[in-house]
Amino acid sequence: DWPTHIPEYAPNRTVVILMVVNRLSKITEDLIDRHLYPSCCPAAIVENATLPTQRHIFGTLESLPTLACEQKIKSPATLIVGWTASPSLPFD
Repeated sequence: DWPTHIPEYAPNRTVVILMVVNRLSKITEDLIDRHLYPSCCPAAIVENATLPTQRHIFGTLESLPTLACEQKIKSPATLIVGWTASPSLPFD
């Protein structure tokens, strides 16, 4: 199980969760169902952060598990949840 001490949703909050690949669907479901995050909340997953092989995918809490599966995201990967994960903001 993943930690249950994730804070409830607040529009000005960013949550970062490490090592998420094998439990991404469970985490995003819990954020929506148990912690009251809107399913449309921006989210990003970053694979191999800081390495030349870094990749990132933007989506929402609802869409990100499917996008990560389609793009074959592998560990290590970090989940970023909140409006700071919006693709309209500079990321690189």
